[in-house]
Amino acid sequence: MTKKARKRFFSPRPVILILLLTLTIMGVITKPGAGANKAQQSANIVFILDASGSMRGQIGGRAKIDIAKDVLIKLIDDLPAGINVGLVAYGHRRKGDCNDVEELAPLAKLNRQDLIEKIKALKPRGKTPISHSVELTAEKLQSLEEETTIVLVSDGKETCGGNPCELVKKLRESGIKFVMHVIGFDVTPEEKQQLECIAKAGGGTYYAARNASEFRLAMTKVVSKPKFKGTILKVTALKDGKPFQAYVQIFRQGEEDRLESGYTDPPKPFSIKLLPGTYDIKVLDDSVPDKPV
Repeated sequence: MTKKARKRFFSPRPVILILLLTLTIMGVITKPGAGANKAQQSANIVFILDASGSMRGQIGGRAKIDIAKDVLIKLIDDLPAGINVGLVAYGHRRKGDCNDVEELAPLAKLNRQDLIEKIKALKPRGKTPISHSVELTAEKLQSLEEETTIVLVSDGKETCGGNPCELVKKLRESGIKFVMHVIGFDVTPEEKQQLECIAKAGGGTYYAARNASEFRLAMTKVVSKPKFKGTILKVTALKDGKPFQAYVQIFRQGEEDRLESGYTDPPKPFSIKLLPGTYDIKVLDDSVPDKPV
């Protein structure tokens, strides 16, 4: 037998679930009714990663591309379910080719495994076509009503003749809704000047990173913005009052595609980070196929 219930959660405390339910995780509500629609919006973020030849350079005995990969992979692994993520890279396929820009993952529901595999496969080879990468990314956002955060990671300035600072300004003036943050990774003062200009034109922030720890801190600051913060939901399944292993599925309310799934591991609960929104949770007895608890 299944039941439905609606609950509101304001803190990441364990929740005992012994039924099929719908829950709403709310952000900060400033006035009645204002939070409901906002809570249903998805947070969008696109990473543009420099994989040009200069990313083979080393810091502290490690290639910059390896540092960037590690930090980005850990960050993606910690993003909340429900977020939309895209990935663009440049300079990773061919030397001397200013058209070497690729949308590795279109902006879509977070798929950790796919993103991580594509990040791991990147090899630094070519030039730094920042303008082309920004233009390609922004064009994909034209039809979106919600603002998208673009994070550009580069260890140098444009090397393909473009003017990315002016381009970003024009793209925002055209009505495309995005904000652009820039992380300058081990750059010269001249390179920093251009990257700072890009961030300013994009309505975002420039972060300087001279080493791995500063790069990690910069990435953390970007995703610590309120709209990317999630709330931890913990699910424990009980049978006859005792915890047991159950299969947990998380869906956005009214959608069939599963956001996340996993098993409880008694005495440990199933734990997941979720963006504000309304979700359906299905808890199945693992010993009886497709049987809700």
